[in-house]
Amino acid sequence: MSSNIADLFKQGEPIEAHKLIRLTAPQIEEIGDLMQMHRPVSKGGFGSEGNLAKLARKPDAPMARELAPFFLAMAELTLAKGWGKDGPGKKAVKVWKAAGQQLRVASGDLATAGALADAKAIQAAAVRIQAACTSCHSIFKY
Repeated sequence: MSSNIADLFKQGEPIEAHKLIRLTAPQIEEIGDLMQMHRPVSKGGFGSEGNLAKLARKPDAPMARELAPFFLAMAELTLAKGWGKDGPGKKAVKVWKAAGQQLRVASGDLATAGALADAKAIQAAAVRIQAACTSCHSIFKY
């Protein structure tokens, strides 16, 4: 069994993925640490942000299948982490939750589109993932 949340989703093990999310989320001290994973590989990240931008411009089914579980893991982790009582105001928390839920749905759509090699659906899902990220980052600067 993998210890990587995205791999568990990719392997069709959502229950195991959610067990790992419940263990991992409380250990995340700074949300910015999660966001660092989107950085380019040359800067210590996984390059997901750049690859998502490529996918939105030029749909690629194998890349969609690779990225979808990663973004689903990010959505689930950020939703599970949430905010403590000392977090931002109610409006910001509402945006956080809505963006996380949008990311969750769009990631699932990306996985489906990638499996079907549906170029238009891949592109649409990638754009919706970008929109979810942008809406959150309009308030939270990471």
